[in-house]
Amino acid sequence: MADGDVRPRELQRLIRKFDPVERDHRNRVLGKAGEAFVLGIEQKRLARLGPALSKKIRWVSNEDGDGAGYDILSFEANGKEKLIEVKTTNGSARTPFFVSRNELDVAKERPSEWCIYRVHLFAKQPQIFQIPAATGTNSVPSGGNVACFLQFGKRFHVSLVAGVISARVSPSNS
Repeated sequence: MADGDVRPRELQRLIRKFDPVERDHRNRVLGKAGEAFVLGIEQKRLARLGPALSKKIRWVSNEDGDGAGYDILSFEANGKEKLIEVKTTNGSARTPFFVSRNELDVAKERPSEWCIYRVHLFAKQPQIFQIPAATGTNSVPSGGNVACFLQFGKRFHVSLVAGVISARVSPSNS
């Protein structure tokens, strides 16, 4: 490399920081770690309910690939299926996340079973909350870059813009 071609170290670091391939890899690793975290929580919850249900839980995205519209097949105490889509960040609970068209379709088809487990502050002290599927599934947009406002349950307001969801916790009386 000629002297004129040498990039300053700061520029090299900046390029590495915004390398989309590296960022995608880090996001996938973080996503899998979040899914494993939620799987462990669900396994412990189901084990307390009895061995029959705890043996049925599946890490669908790991076993079958990432196309089912949810990551983990778990169960309610009554045996009803619980389809869990895990969204993990090292940031705060308000960090926006992407929801695929397939995930939205499954949420619309099976709203009483599908939910998001939002894992945040993962690297520091993982926190988790659930966002159930929209109770009024007609509010799930059918187009691509559609801006809309969805209300999930009583406590969470979620904005969906171009497939990115931003969640904010609202007072429980809203």
